[in-house]
Amino acid sequence: MVKLAIVGGALQGMELAYLSRKAGYETVVIDKDFDAPALSLGDHMEVFDPLMEPHTLMELISDCDAVIPANENLMLLNSLVGLARAVEVPLLFDIDAYRVTSSKLKTNELIAKLGIEKPNEWPQCGFPAVVKPSSTSGSKGVRVVSSSDEMREAVSMIVDMGQEPVVQSYVSGMNVSLEVIGDGESYRPFTTTEILLDDRYDCKGVLCSPHILPEDSDSLLQEYSLMIAEGLQLQGLMDVEAVMDGVVPRLLEVDARFPSQTPAAIYHATGVNLLQELYSTFVEDRSPVRAETGFSLYEHLTYVNGVLKSCGEKRFAAIRSPDIIPGFYGCDEAITDHRPDSKRWSAAIMISGESGEEVLRRRNECINRMMEDNNISIYIDPEPEAVL
Repeated sequence: MVKLAIVGGALQGMELAYLSRKAGYETVVIDKDFDAPALSLGDHMEVFDPLMEPHTLMELISDCDAVIPANENLMLLNSLVGLARAVEVPLLFDIDAYRVTSSKLKTNELIAKLGIEKPNEWPQCGFPAVVKPSSTSGSKGVRVVSSSDEMREAVSMIVDMGQEPVVQSYVSGMNVSLEVIGDGESYRPFTTTEILLDDRYDCKGVLCSPHILPEDSDSLLQEYSLMIAEGLQLQGLMDVEAVMDGVVPRLLEVDARFPSQTPAAIYHATGVNLLQELYSTFVEDRSPVRAETGFSLYEHLTYVNGVLKSCGEKRFAAIRSPDIIPGFYGCDEAITDHRPDSKRWSAAIMISGESGEEVLRRRNECINRMMEDNNISIYIDPEPEAVL
């Protein structure tokens, strides 16, 4: 059995622990916080600060077939590179590509050099505009502004975070994502997914289907993604996010790390396990899994103070000691800390089907069952506010 060390126990760690279980891997989840949610999903949990105890970390990963980071701490990532090399354990991560893509400014420079479409930058873009920090992932610090006063306020907030602001035109189209795995010489794109956003532009869910984009648009997104992978000489996995401006994908960001949410949606729709594909690329030589043409939905839900709500990933990350529950209120599977009579719980539900209509029907039935069985009368599904 493959034994995998996962260094980090938050959202990425949960995704990796979940996909590890689907692949039949044995997992060691390592985090410095006792309440890190991925710890309860692994086979073994180790709680210590890996930066402060590198010898403990080295001893643990030396007993594994591979190690994969699930964090964005550059000091820890650099340490992992050295430790994995010292004990000759494969590291499923490209530190050089990450150093570029962890900065939106550096990523935008690469995109511009390659001649790839992206939203216009300030001041050419005008209002409305999106203001975001250069070196954070997700929606932290992201604001849509429509005036100079709002711009100054958003930029000031990002500077106070110790970040450089990135300002681009606001495009109101569909947000999509595409993963690519590369070995430095050849690169393989996977299935395009749609990213569903809440009112804070945080990812609340992922839709996966064979027809998310028109064929020409999907081909162009794949072409762009392969150009970036080649430009980075990618030796690992990266996630490319774009917003659709009509039929043209305009690239928003690139992350050369294992993402959360989209891999689980891809797995339930196509049967392709991105963690297994990554492992086989660098450790185990086997043929890639042939993707099925299915449909799926991955969605975060939270229940607080009598209200059930679809929520972004930052809110969902507050989940504690979750379990994987098959058939949770009629969905395929859920990652949840739901307990009978609990006043507060969260769940990531995963639903698949032979059509988008079937997935939507099952999703609505699942939410209705949650509300009926828990005597919930209010359900809220927030979306980004329309910006004119």
